[in-house]
Amino acid sequence: MLSFLQSVLAALGLTASAVALAPLASGHDANAHPMHVPGALHCAIEVSQRASMLTIEPSIRAEETGTGSYRLSLSGRGPSGTTNVSQGSTVDLEAGETTRLGKLMLDAHASYKVRLDVETDWDTATCNETITPL
Repeated sequence: MLSFLQSVLAALGLTASAVALAPLASGHDANAHPMHVPGALHCAIEVSQRASMLTIEPSIRAEETGTGSYRLSLSGRGPSGTTNVSQGSTVDLEAGETTRLGKLMLDAHASYKVRLDVETDWDTATCNETITPL
């Protein structure tokens, strides 16, 4: 197919580099998936406190519509002992929308480390948060 396109362009008096035609030669549909846009995937770990409870809300914001997966891990240590939480799943993402992944409500007198890893076909993002008691 590449040689055919090059011969057609030559007949028209035009030239094209092999790099520009490579997606067509490989059978790749250049419109099948948008090109990677740096920063197209963002994650966040929001932390709020009310009285003696912390609320931790992980979220994802995507600039493209698609499916991704996430892995959330939390470890903590405080006066009443230790805690470890780990969860992950696939998630549907809508372009320009924030997708909340749930809420964790924990003792505000403990220290926590939270990590959120997100992966899609077009990007990855990682968020880390260290929470210390006031």
